[in-house]
Amino acid sequence: MKIHHLNCGTMHPLGAPCGLVCHVLLIETRSGLVLVDSGLGLLDVSQPGRRFGPSRAFVRPVFSPEEAAIVQIERMGFDPRDVRHILLTHFDADHVGGLADFPWAQVHLTSAEAFAARHPKTLVERGRYLPAAREHGPLLVEHTPQQSNHGAASRRPNRWPRWRTGLCWSACRATRGGMRRMRSMRATVGYCMLAMPSTITAKSTDAAARRIRSG
Repeated sequence: MKIHHLNCGTMHPLGAPCGLVCHVLLIETRSGLVLVDSGLGLLDVSQPGRRFGPSRAFVRPVFSPEEAAIVQIERMGFDPRDVRHILLTHFDADHVGGLADFPWAQVHLTSAEAFAARHPKTLVERGRYLPAAREHGPLLVEHTPQQSNHGAASRRPNRWPRWRTGLCWSACRATRGGMRRMRSMRATVGYCMLAMPSTITAKSTDAAARRIRSG
């Protein structure tokens, strides 16, 4: 297994003079490529208003096609069709913008985050979960969050903003009999451990996958 760290979206928010990046992991496995988050995609470059919303005035993304995951993957010599699974930490625009570039891939996320993305209730959620991110009909595979023993899942869950409904951890098998945490995000309703390769390559995910369209 080999892990590549990609910047799939440079941003220059106010108060961050050095800028921020959309950190995406590209993981080589025996059965194909896996992405952890997707950063900003090609459609974000051509349709920033519809796909990123008003927050782009504060976050100030660069929207460069050269930073899109699919462009970087091709430049590295991989076939984008080999990206078969994408693990989402959450459904914010800077994490899901590249999903439309991989419409054939299964997209793994927590059930709570999937529900919130399809049924935003608050003003904040309506600003985060824009319908344009789901117009291509991503193949969502929902996972029920499980309390994890790998980390501080129960230390201070109530100190994080309540609008962070379905954030999850993503982990990959690094050594025989062990797990190495590759990307961690705090959640208020629990942590989800999406383990590879066993969970991601299981045939049962095909049965669980369903096409979620906007609306």
